[in-house]
Amino acid sequence: MYIIKTIISIFLLVMAVEASAVDELKSNILNSIENFAESHKIQAVYAVSEKGKIIVSGAQGFYNLEENQRLNLSQIMPILSVTKQITATAILYLQDKGLLSTNDSVAKLLPVSTGLWQDNHLPKWADKVTVHHLLTHSSGIAEYIWNVKVDNKQTGRDVVKSVINFAAERPIEFEPGSNYKYCNTGYVLLGAIIEQVTKRNLDEFLKKEFFKPLGMKNTFLLSLEEAIKIQKGLLVHKYPVRYYAIPSSKSPKFMPINNRELHAPHADGGIVSNVEDLVKWNDALHHGKILSNKSYQQMVHPYFKIVDKQTGYASYAGYGIYIAKIHSGKLFYHYPSSGFGARCDAGYIPKDDISLAIMSNVTLYVPDEMVGKVDFRKPENQIDISYFRDALVESL
Repeated sequence: MYIIKTIISIFLLVMAVEASAVDELKSNILNSIENFAESHKIQAVYAVSEKGKIIVSGAQGFYNLEENQRLNLSQIMPILSVTKQITATAILYLQDKGLLSTNDSVAKLLPVSTGLWQDNHLPKWADKVTVHHLLTHSSGIAEYIWNVKVDNKQTGRDVVKSVINFAAERPIEFEPGSNYKYCNTGYVLLGAIIEQVTKRNLDEFLKKEFFKPLGMKNTFLLSLEEAIKIQKGLLVHKYPVRYYAIPSSKSPKFMPINNRELHAPHADGGIVSNVEDLVKWNDALHHGKILSNKSYQQMVHPYFKIVDKQTGYASYAGYGIYIAKIHSGKLFYHYPSSGFGARCDAGYIPKDDISLAIMSNVTLYVPDEMVGKVDFRKPENQIDISYFRDALVESL
């Protein structure tokens, strides 16, 4: 009986210590948010979890400025290029099942028989470029963004074929694997590979294998029709109005975005989600619930060093993920993404088992006449969610 009582006492003590640590962490985060909000404009929905449980979450800012509608915690928004992390995970998931290898070439996985190639002709680079090159943005193939026009009458598959054949008609810029150059086209190819290998539509595959089992009820791949409607602002009943934030002398000015150039995001940036689902995704990905340890280690390996020319900030490219270090020296796995009036950043600190997700319907815009004249050391100009993310990360 004495032993049982001792065990119970130790258990209760451990539980009390853990609860105290969580309370302290939560207090630190809330204080950081409060201090940040005193001098900065927060326009974001956010969630922070520890060991898979959300400890702090919130929404600040407007859904529709003109209608005085506010953002809410469950708000669904485009996650943009954070989609690439899910695409990369899908590729590694298929590798774990023995259906492909990261060493396989494009020619092997997308042969002429797929019907994707113009005139049934493979480009010269198809034998050289591998899945690894596509995952690490080191393929050298041409970037389709701004170069492939979207026709409202096309199907999603038609757009994928247009992107692939745009790249097929152009020579690669450098020897695959020799350099890093961000490329959305590579992830469109990866999406096509997933569909070819599984014989399923990408949206169906992701829903059945990932989103439904993980309880990500607010996450899905957009159809081409819905993606275009969002960009045109025709779904304001479901998605928030998207804005440019323009720096000014006192506080930023917000201008609704009216896209003239439409994009058709697929495996490179076509998923919508919310912060609660994104921390669920982080928990599953980084706790071995999706990938084997071998494939996971491939994903988080630092393949290419990337240095931001403006800030000097250094990170490394993995598979659909960026590896950086925060000021404490701890590793930070994350993926920041940006589009027209949309921002998303989802990250994970393995040392502390902490995940965070931030989403916004605002992107910074500096007009040509203001370039080089904006002092980004001033809080009123630190509009981008990266500043809010850094404040949260440092509070952890």
